[in-house]
Amino acid sequence: MPPHIKTPIPKRPFVDYLRFVLPWAANPGDNHQLMFERARRRIQAEIENGTCKGTFANRGRYRFVFSIPLSGEFAATVWIGARDPARQKGGISVSLNPSKLEPGDMEHFHEVMERIVGPAYKRVLRGALINRIDFAVDIVDARLDRLLVSYQYAQQFTVFGKTVKKGVVETYNFGSEKSPYMTTVYDKNIERRHRAIEAIAKHGLRNEPLKAYFIKQLDQLHGAPPLVRVEVRGMQLKGLSLSDLHKMANRFARFTFADLNGTGKPLPKKLLDAFMSLCRDRGVKAALDHYKGTPDVQKVNAFWRSRCAKWWKPERMMEQACDALRCSGIFPIEAFGARDGDNGERNVSASRPGKLHVSTLTHSTTGAKLRRIAPDLLNLGVKRTTIASTAPMRGRVRRVG
Repeated sequence: MPPHIKTPIPKRPFVDYLRFVLPWAANPGDNHQLMFERARRRIQAEIENGTCKGTFANRGRYRFVFSIPLSGEFAATVWIGARDPARQKGGISVSLNPSKLEPGDMEHFHEVMERIVGPAYKRVLRGALINRIDFAVDIVDARLDRLLVSYQYAQQFTVFGKTVKKGVVETYNFGSEKSPYMTTVYDKNIERRHRAIEAIAKHGLRNEPLKAYFIKQLDQLHGAPPLVRVEVRGMQLKGLSLSDLHKMANRFARFTFADLNGTGKPLPKKLLDAFMSLCRDRGVKAALDHYKGTPDVQKVNAFWRSRCAKWWKPERMMEQACDALRCSGIFPIEAFGARDGDNGERNVSASRPGKLHVSTLTHSTTGAKLRRIAPDLLNLGVKRTTIASTAPMRGRVRRVG
């Protein structure tokens, strides 16, 4: 890599958006109308006290929507009073951006919600179900127009950019809008600049404090290093429990980046331009397939392999992103389930029908390993590995991710 070009550095993963449901007023025996009216009166009192605000957000399948202001201009939006609580798996829905939280924000949020919901709030919070969660990784000193991006198993591929003389790529999208998951790679600096200009157009320049704030944002972006954001968006999780969050597939590992600023095998300029154009128009896999059976296939394959970014190490990114949610203070730690103290893996508390549990024990004096087939009810600290039995299983097995 040339000395004047910095090596891109991926930052620690984080949660960029979260929407979850609380199983409040979800039991058939609950008096839903009474619970909602009681909560609505409490919300009105909080609005009068200034701890909550009304909002014009779409109510959707809920009767009432309000926001709880947090640090700065950030707020958490709360929908309450589900029209079909059993089908919607809860009478309260919350959306917020965990990456914007400041110290004390969640303590304030929980205090307000407990006053609205009542003593049952802490119990229903432990049973929260996730409907959507967006994980993100920022890559500092990376330029999207100098990267080729490949995503394994992608069925749909979309590129957004400016069709000017130099042709700047701004966004790669992988996946359909209707699919449960969608992944995207985009230039974060362009997105921030666009939002700042949109805010100026919306609020105008008459408000001096807002004007100064927007100009400050643009000044910061002017000298900021290039930044690329990689996002994995779980769009339709349909009530995923917190204890099952670790079962999500690591979709960061499906990305492969080719760094055109890095060192590697060269390509003739005409062939390089054609290959890059195919990659951005049809995707990397289709571009590589295009050259199969041609005289240039070895050159193109060698170029792609030699340019694959060594700085992209996604093996633990999903685990780190889930840990960021655990430490955010949004949910109590016990809601995520217990972890095994030795290797960070989770213990399965209940065995499923038709399964055998294999326990590996080590004798304390001889060091000999014993293999036991059966549940160990006395030693709860034993690591268990599930082996499917040969007996037929009925019903459906849900696969997460």
